[in-house]
This record gives sequence, structure tokens and C-alpha cells, in this order.
Amino acid sequence: MKRIKILCTFFLSFIILGCSKNNSNEDNFTVIIEPVTFQLLDFEFTPQTETQEERVAYQIEFFNVNDFQVSGSPRVTLKIDGLESTSTPNADCQIILSNSSCILSYEVLGDSPLIFPISVEFVKAEYLLN
Repeated sequence: MKRIKILCTFFLSFIILGCSKNNSNEDNFTVIIEPVTFQLLDFEFTPQTETQEERVAYQIEFFNVNDFQVSGSPRVTLKIDGLESTSTPNADCQIILSNSSCILSYEVLGDSPLIFPISVEFVKAEYLLN
């Protein structure tokens, strides 16, 4: 009988002391970041002629549907005479407030007298988070 009491005490002690204690005050949680989306509002390409300079202009609206602000860089890909070129056009929209949007505006007039593209097409826009 005494052995049974000792074995029961041993097993109960093992079970009680074997349970881990989580005294951590830290809450473990995962933040899900929704991607920043975009809408092309306007895109214009005017080729160079004898009477006018070439012109590339566009407006892109980026949407942040998260409940917190995001910071990053908008990137725009254009196809110029069949070759794709990706760039970060300017410093606009580096921060987009929570549940908000930002409009990226870009315009350039014939800045290179040696390069006269025949065609310029919009391919895509993306927002790279920092």
C-alpha cells in the first residue's frame, strides 16, 4: 500500500511539475499586410514631331487598405519601343496613410534630343514596402 502511495505521489508530482509555465507577458500575433494596389488614372504618350516635343505623362493612384500606414516606393514599368524599363519616378507616395490612397503624378517633356521613342506603353505599377 505504501508503494502505491509513493508511486501515485511520484506520478502526480511529475504531472504537476512537468507542465510548462508560460509567464510571458508577450502576446504572439501575426500582422497580415494587405498588398498596396493601384489604378491607372491617366497615361499619355505624344511622340516627337517637327512642331512638338515628345511627352510622357501618367497618374497612378495607390491604395492602402491596411489599418496602419505603409512606407515604400512605387515602381512603374513602361515598354519603350518594345523594351521594358522599370523605374521609381519621383519621391511621391513614399508613405500612404492607413485606409487611404496616394496619387503618383509624372510628366516629362523631350528631355533627350538624341532619343525619340516611337512607342511608349504602360505595363504595370507596383509598391515595394520598406
